[in-house]
Amino acid sequence: METISLASPARVELTLDAELQRLAYERLRGGAGAAVVLDPGNGEILAAASAPSFDPARVDEDWAWLSRHKKSVLLDRALGGLYVPGSAFKVFTLAAGLDSGRCRLDEEFNCEGREAMAGTTVVCYRAGGHGMIDVRRGFIWSCNIVFAHLALELGWEEFADYWSRMGFARPAVGTPAATASRLSREEQRTQAMLAECGFGQGKLLLTPTHMALLAGTIANGGRVPPAHLVRSVGGAAPYSRHPAPDVFRPETARVVGNLMVRVVEQGTGKAARIGGVKVAGKTGTAETSDGEPHSWFIAFAPAEEPRVAVAVIVEHGGAGGREAAEITRALLIKALARHAP
Repeated sequence: METISLASPARVELTLDAELQRLAYERLRGGAGAAVVLDPGNGEILAAASAPSFDPARVDEDWAWLSRHKKSVLLDRALGGLYVPGSAFKVFTLAAGLDSGRCRLDEEFNCEGREAMAGTTVVCYRAGGHGMIDVRRGFIWSCNIVFAHLALELGWEEFADYWSRMGFARPAVGTPAATASRLSREEQRTQAMLAECGFGQGKLLLTPTHMALLAGTIANGGRVPPAHLVRSVGGAAPYSRHPAPDVFRPETARVVGNLMVRVVEQGTGKAARIGGVKVAGKTGTAETSDGEPHSWFIAFAPAEEPRVAVAVIVEHGGAGGREAAEITRALLIKALARHAP
């Protein structure tokens, strides 16, 4: 995190869009979760909402209940919440597998609903299985069996390399509330764990901001957007903008982005469809040890010329990612209307 010292007070301009921020809070109200909206081209964070929330002007008066809140109201879930990403993380596995040359879209696997592999048992949400299914359809229909195999083909070395190149090992933005996403230490990694990580379970935890950056990277042609919350201090950019790192080849990003469009148009992400706008997205169901699974959705739009990328998680929102997809849809509509080209 960078510290800026000024001799006199200065105007600080944030990247946040007040209307988008307000909408995100309204849609999350009553539950727990987070929503992050960003511009994939320049990395400006347009909304970063965490629920439940509190009034920062009343921290002293409200401290007694804030400090004991059973839903950790003081945690900034958007920047510092750590969650199992579920099937939304299949975007990463597919992109890394294709980019490294370790997997092909026409590879086929036999999904019978569950399969023992590498010391673990992988279960697909479709109890009867998908039968013979290739990687394309495995992504569109979110087959865990396919993605466990892809992760094993990718291997730990490549998996960890792309994880690092994405910037997941460090906070997404330079604020005290932000934290790094987490992957198991090298000495703890097993093949069973790798298979589970391939479909977003296992020993990995990601922040909603990093998940928004994953969608933004695909939208940005494989280049990680330089995420930031402060546009200017005293009229000038507060720190130098380093060139965004290239993680995936543009062709890889194009292929994955097109498949994300098919997820919304044909597959599990239909709740995010917007009339007249081509949306690229991916659902996620993250199993938890307590209650209903978390509901995830990551997306960008318009798919042809992306202007907005979004990540939404609704804690215990249920399987299928529908609740998160509906919130994502609302945020995309508002963002596209307010940030026209």
